[in-house]
Amino acid sequence: AYHLLSGEKTMTRDKLLLFAFAGKLDLEQTQQLLKYAGLGMLYARDKRDGVLIYALNKHYSVYEMEKLLEDLGLNLPLGTEKSGKWKDGIIEQLGAAHVCCSLQIYS
Repeated sequence: AYHLLSGEKTMTRDKLLLFAFAGKLDLEQTQQLLKYAGLGMLYARDKRDGVLIYALNKHYSVYEMEKLLEDLGLNLPLGTEKSGKWKDGIIEQLGAAHVCCSLQIYS
């Protein structure tokens, strides 16, 4: 997390979205996270973004979100396997604490 906050490394939009789902962020918090990262916010008229907005509003887990995207034939977020499971569950292990910490620093 230090490398991300110091600017030494950057996150992709998809990786931030994975953190948002793992951290149980709502739509407003997720949009804020994307905005602070200088990445495109979710846009409802984009089909994939619309599905992600729906999943955030319904409080889907990472796995539920991946399954929904896969069922609809949409691209899975970067770093996920085609099976719909995050490798070793690492995103959910790291998720909430890192995302919440990052949001507090930037707000």
